[in-house]
Amino acid sequence: MLITTIIGLFIKNIDKKCYLYARICGIITSVLFITVFFYTYTGIIGTNFAIIDILSFIIAIILGEYTFYKILYKKNNCNDMIPIISLIILLLAFIIFTYFPPKIQYFKDPLTNKYGIFKYAE
Repeated sequence: MLITTIIGLFIKNIDKKCYLYARICGIITSVLFITVFFYTYTGIIGTNFAIIDILSFIIAIILGEYTFYKILYKKNNCNDMIPIISLIILLLAFIIFTYFPPKIQYFKDPLTNKYGIFKYAE
């Protein structure tokens, strides 16, 4: 989505005012779908399957792009600050939770049973 966002900034016939707003809504839709779907189906079944994970990723991308498309061409007034603030918060969250994740099951590596990417993380 980052690559398509950058490419989209150079397309001339796209409404630039709502472009970033629509893109961040699509990204958040995709991320939320993947998270909610994964924990719902693994909670019900008790395990995860790679094929279902891959299919949920594809569905999330389709939903995110559909959300982006609908918002971009809805022709409503878009606030320019919302996507900038949202992207900064999302970027900071990815960085912080990669290096200093909370000690909850959501952030636990199932292979090493550790948190974060540092060797000394427990």
